[in-house]
Order: sequence, then C-alpha cells, then structure tokens
Amino acid sequence: MKNVITILIDSVYSNCIGTGATKESSTPFMDKLAAEGLFAPNVYSFGPYTDAATKGLYCAQPTLDDYGFYFCVNGSDGNHFKAFQERGYETDGFYYPYYLLSGKTEQYIDHSVYISGFLYESVWNGKLSYYANLYKEGRLNETDHVILEKSLDMVFDCWLHFYDNLESQKDAALIVGKLKSTEQSDNTGLTALQEEYQKYCLNKREYILTVLEEGMSHKLAGINDYEFGRHVNKEFLKNNVYDKYSDFFKRAERVNKRLRRKNNPVSGSRFIRDGFRYIRTRQKEDLRYEINYGLLTSGIKLMKKRSFEDEWQLEASAGRQIDTLISVLDERDSDKPFYASLHVEEPHHNIAFFSYDIEDEERIKEEIDYLSPLIDGCGDDFKGNLMYQLSLRYVDYSVKRLFEYLEQSGKDKDTIILLVADHGSSYTFYPLRDTVTNNFHDENYHIPMIIWDKDMASDTKGVYDGLYTSADVFPTLLDIAGLPAEPMFKGTSVIGNPGGREVAISEYTGPGCPDLTRREIWIAGRTKRYTVAYKLKLDCDISEAKPVEIYDREPDPLELNNLCDDESMLRQEEIAFVKDAIALRFAEIKRNRDSVMENFDNFRVI
Repeated sequence: MKNVITILIDSVYSNCIGTGATKESSTPFMDKLAAEGLFAPNVYSFGPYTDAATKGLYCAQPTLDDYGFYFCVNGSDGNHFKAFQERGYETDGFYYPYYLLSGKTEQYIDHSVYISGFLYESVWNGKLSYYANLYKEGRLNETDHVILEKSLDMVFDCWLHFYDNLESQKDAALIVGKLKSTEQSDNTGLTALQEEYQKYCLNKREYILTVLEEGMSHKLAGINDYEFGRHVNKEFLKNNVYDKYSDFFKRAERVNKRLRRKNNPVSGSRFIRDGFRYIRTRQKEDLRYEINYGLLTSGIKLMKKRSFEDEWQLEASAGRQIDTLISVLDERDSDKPFYASLHVEEPHHNIAFFSYDIEDEERIKEEIDYLSPLIDGCGDDFKGNLMYQLSLRYVDYSVKRLFEYLEQSGKDKDTIILLVADHGSSYTFYPLRDTVTNNFHDENYHIPMIIWDKDMASDTKGVYDGLYTSADVFPTLLDIAGLPAEPMFKGTSVIGNPGGREVAISEYTGPGCPDLTRREIWIAGRTKRYTVAYKLKLDCDISEAKPVEIYDREPDPLELNNLCDDESMLRQEEIAFVKDAIALRFAEIKRNRDSVMENFDNFRVI
C-alpha cells in the first residue's frame, strides 16, 4: 500500500489556478501535477465556508445528512481518518482544535499535530450566541436544550482531548508549543477547564443557561490564552521581510491598483447610493461592496499592517506545516503506510503569501523569488485580486518543496498526493460583489481536485471535466490507492463516472448557526450551464416555492443577471430537470433530519 498525503487548500476557486485568471500560471507546479495525474476542474463544494464544506468533503456525503454540519464531522459514522486507519494506515492529522474533532473522530487519528490553539470565540460565534438570543427572547425550547447539551458535551470533549494530546503525544505540540496547566495563570489552562467541566456535569442545563447569559464574559472564554502570534517574530517580519523586500511589496501594490483601475472600474453612483443607504440603516453590511473595493485596492497594505497583530493569522503557515510534516516523516519508525492530512489557509480572507512564522532569510528569499514573476506576469488584462493569486503561488511553492523532499528521500514512488479545496472564494474580487461568503455564485463553490501518483495507470490519468461534488473526492482517492471502497461514503469515484453528475447539488443553512429546526436551507443545483437556487425552511413545500436565483452562465458567465422572475426560464426543460433534482434532495434532507431528531438519545457525537 502506498502512503497518502492530502493537502486541503482553503478557499480556492478553480478558475483561478493555472492560467485561468493570470497570463503566467499562478500555480506552475500544481499544473505539472495535474498534467501527470488526475485533474477534476469542476468539483463543487456543498457550502461556501469551512464547516459546511468539510463535512461533505471529509465524510464523502451530502453535508446536511446526519443533522448537517452542526456537529462537524462527528455526527457521521464515516470520515477520511477512519477510512485510512481501518485499511491499515497510521494516520496523522494537522488541524486546528476549534474545528471540534471529538473523541468519536480522534480515535482514528494516531498522531494529532495542532496548527493552532483552541478558540472558544469560534464556538460562541458559530452556535452559542444564536441560542443566547433565543433565550433572551424566551424562545428556547426543549429540543434546543437537548441539542445544546450535546453541543457542550462535544466542546468539552474536544477541548479536553486537545490538552491531553499535548501532554501524551510527542507530535501534538510541534507547532503550538506546550500549553501545560503549569504554564498558564490560575484561571486558565487545563486545570481551569477541568473545574468548569466538573461544574457542567453537576447541572448541565443550569450551566448552559449561565453560558448563554454571560456570553464572552463567561470563564470558558478566557481559559485558553493561546495566540498564534506568539510564533511570529515581529522584528524579523519588519526588517527581514517588509523592509528588505520593500520594492517587491510596493510593486505588487502598484500593479494591483493599476489593473484594478483599468480592468475593474467601479461607478461612483454605486458608492453614493450605498452611502445614503448606510446613513439610513447604520448597517455595516450595506457597505459590503465598498469594503470589498477597499480590500481589493489596499489589501497588501492592510496585510502588512495587520501582520503585526497576534490575531492576524490563527494557524501555522503552509511553509511551517510542510516543514513539520517533513520532520515527522523523517522520524517515522513504523512499517505501516502513513496517511497525513493538512489544512493550509493562505488564500483565505486574511490572505497571506509568505512564511510569516519562519525566521529563515534564505527561505523568505526563495519565496519572494518564486512569487515575483507573477506580479508582471499576471498580464495587462488581469481582472481580480493580485494578492489572492500571490497566495496561490505561495502555496504552490510550498507544495513544490514537499515534492522535492519526497524525491530526495525516495518516498515519491511510494506516495499518493491529493490537492483539493474545501470551498471557493469571493476574495478573488472578480466580479466585485456586495456579498462575500454567503451567496450562490460559482466562485464560492467551484473547486479543483488534483491526485498525483507516480505509477498512476495511463488510462486513469487525464482531465475529468464532468460535474462532481466534494463527496466524490475521497472515494476517488481510495480508488486510486487501490483500497476497498468505504461503505459509509455516499460519493462515487470519478474514475467510474468520467462523464460526471447531471446535477451538482450544494446545500447548507446560510450564515450563522446550522440549526435545522428553524433556519432556512440554502440549496442549489448546477449543470454546466445553469444555476438554480432556493432558500426555504425544511417544513415548507418546495413544489410550491419559487427559486430565489437562476443564472444562465452561457451568456452571463459572471452570474450578474438573476433570471428567477423570467417565466420563460422557469419553463425550460433543463431548469425543470434541475428543480426536480433539488426537490428530491430537499425531501431526503427533511427525512434525514426527522429521523435523527426522533432518535437523538442514540445519536453519538463523542
């Protein structure tokens, strides 16, 4: 059996890799891997952000199965770590603990390598604040109490595993350093967490209500004082990156602004209209278009400013993760094949394009030299965010470094590599929109998949340009690795389906808490030409509902013209076919939710 390494590159829009957006390739090394292996350029994620997207990807099933992504991957009985461990692999997971992998999932991870600390604020903002508002309004019901108890059970389970792994696993602290209770103040760390857990177990309902009442002033919010910025030497950043390569950063800013003015013109009337609307409403979201414009225009300058704040990046850089993986592989003494899973975030909202947490002048020089040709090489017709393309180029460099290690160590012939994104990105800023994450536009869902194996059969290699969903990624990887299919996976290998799916379905619950009892379902179906989307609650009759968005990408590739009010479009055969596919899936989601809720006592998440 061959070793397997998967690298999830957060927020990659498939059309931005290679020469899809730039004259010179933004990802020259990944292009090489795609040409030598299997490349599926038209995979669609289930949701436009990580929690919704990775549930479908890592569990190889529609993301709203098993009470959706409320309990992350823990709600499902199958996941990528389990699939490989049960097939004889030693598993290594590089991940951040606030992604909430409970003991149910962690039992299939032999070695956890944390790339950040535990972030309670993520738990609060993602779920608990939603119930706090319901509680204040007197609308918290018995079902909410049951769900909240399972949720807090999972949070404590994940958090305690985090501290335990730091003490018991030698690799867990390679990046974050030790976070022993003795290194914390009296009110933080493992000891404080254990005390809070004991209080919780004494009266779970009362404890939960106190959490909802106190919000971010609750003691839980201050337990883990870890900030990833502790790994960033601000003086090195200033002297050896920004000052030393000031010409590079200035040139990137200058080119980005010039091409924005030339190729991304914005009307003044839009600014005036939104400005008056904001004066009336005082809602920041009414200025989202202008905020996006500012990020496009001044993103590099803002990156330089924010990089001196500890909270700028919450995880280790791609470079640091690759370095750590290499050190782990060098020290392996097991005869088992290994499965390693990494998650790098440079193209995400807080975009970065160099190893901000590595004090290595030669490394920084190599990275700048690798990135530099793209500034002028992006082309005079480039439309979008040069900073985003530079982040892809940086990840490309980091992947190249991993391959150089594999070749030098002779491991390349025994290792399969998967490169995939969890979801796409609106931070390409082409087109410039008045929403970012939560919309139905192609750039937020359309992702690439590349699988490379030195010994891949010639009839397996090639471009599979059909429509697929992220549920098809890991079944394909198992297929290429020659491993038995995972019965819990609902996706299918693209090798057995080279024509792809007739309709690719995306589904999630919109922004905020993924509550399947009250929230709307944001569900869309895509063919190669059309997008049809709905927003409605599960108890609604979808046959009587009207799509909220319809796009015809043939005349309108940027999806600027919503055709949902065009009655002739609704009567088109292909649109009707997509609507039927959505209706079938919508009914499945409702049946699945009801089944889980009827058996919540037996629904395991830890």
